[in-house]
Amino acid sequence: MIETFPKSTKEEGKDPGALGSPNPLISEHLSVNVKTGVKPIIISVSPEEYISEPGAEKQKGALPKQEKEAHNVDWYASSDPYEFSPVDEKNKESEGYKNCIGIVLTGKEKGSSKQISCVGHFNPSVFFTKYSTQEKFLHILRSKIEEVKKRSEEGSMDAAVFGGNVFEPDPSSLREYEETIQTVVEESEKCLGFAPVVIIGPKTGRGQDDVSYDTENRRLFTVRKETGVSSSESYLAKDFPRQKKKWAQEYKEKSAWERFLLFLGM
Repeated sequence: MIETFPKSTKEEGKDPGALGSPNPLISEHLSVNVKTGVKPIIISVSPEEYISEPGAEKQKGALPKQEKEAHNVDWYASSDPYEFSPVDEKNKESEGYKNCIGIVLTGKEKGSSKQISCVGHFNPSVFFTKYSTQEKFLHILRSKIEEVKKRSEEGSMDAAVFGGNVFEPDPSSLREYEETIQTVVEESEKCLGFAPVVIIGPKTGRGQDDVSYDTENRRLFTVRKETGVSSSESYLAKDFPRQKKKWAQEYKEKSAWERFLLFLGM
């Protein structure tokens, strides 16, 4: 079962790391076994600012410090509109998911007690540029999935999609987000045999998602400006039309000043 940590900047006096209600999306493809450590990917979302207890000063949300060596998936240093980490047991981290979308693949390595993972970081523009760029991206995505699948025990693999932005400030962002999500999920399902869950929806305002993935514990961490809202919910790609209505309403409820800043691209 996918669990989320839905926190709101309005929920003062609460620990942003406290576990919220479990998300009802079931990872039926997993052979859940506590002894072998097979469990679904979990996401922990912290607000950018929070108050730990009544009367205390606001604190900045932050990703947990990496205690082990981690791969930095540096999308900004890539010559392509995408970047993938190696497949191994190390933790992963990546910054700057503004409009960008990410995917995490994980599994329990055959003949070992180790968990392995791979994290991808890609811009939706990959599907709206040259056809050869799109095909190259999909080839790499499939190869990463097949590598994790080949090296993992049967029934131990999980995958989740995250990130993205809609309504900021170009309306085409919604179309690009939808087409990217649907294509990535469909292509992944062909290789995996199950559809990855979108573990957190797109932002409907300013900001970016910085993430770190704890491979051993299958936990994805992120800090987001707006939490506890419909856009931070998990969903299945087939439910996109229903979620899209929620995001539109969420955007309409923003203040005139917030929408003006979005219009200016700030």
